[in-house]
Amino acid sequence: ILLHLNQKSIFKVISVGFKNSSDVLNAQKLCNQLGIKLESVIIDTIDIEKALQIIVPLLKSRTGSINAVDVSIALPVFLASKKAQELGCKVALTGQGADELFIGYNKYYEQDYKMNRNELLKKINHDLVNISSQNLERDDLVSMHFSIELRFPYLDMRLIKWINSLDLSILMNENDSNRKEFLRKAATKLDLPDFIVTRQKKAAQYGTSIMKNLYSLSKPFDS
Repeated sequence: ILLHLNQKSIFKVISVGFKNSSDVLNAQKLCNQLGIKLESVIIDTIDIEKALQIIVPLLKSRTGSINAVDVSIALPVFLASKKAQELGCKVALTGQGADELFIGYNKYYEQDYKMNRNELLKKINHDLVNISSQNLERDDLVSMHFSIELRFPYLDMRLIKWINSLDLSILMNENDSNRKEFLRKAATKLDLPDFIVTRQKKAAQYGTSIMKNLYSLSKPFDS
């Protein structure tokens, strides 16, 4: 895919985040080095407040209740989908499933799981089985508000079966701060820059600075 992500590509690359957020800065640097046109969506608290007016009712329609984590994750998906619609896109690729398949979540590195690999595998399998109700439905709700259909390459059954055939030691790095080692090695094979390959894992709500600004917006209501 990287070979075809040039200025004339049918693919559109979109980044979302507050100005100078790590996701935005890294996306800009990477695309500059690879000669890829980047569609940057630089947001502020006003954009967040407007988006929340739509996102909160959407998420409530799914379960009847909402939580701050779901809202913070839904926001970048919502804002990227809005930009995708403006660019005339119909389908978007998402990375859902990578943390489960490649042992990226911090919870998988808790001491109990490190000591008992069978329990770790059970937890990962549980998360994969429930990923639709936990994550995919949420993301689909906010993307389809802009008629953007999400695709989940990491959840292709052929990939899941192959990954499940590998020994856990191939996928799990004992260095908790440098997770998803398997994907990092794949990125190296693709000659991606070191600053991307070695970048510390950071969830979208933090890499975009959305969670920090959500917290700031909530402060007046805490007093």
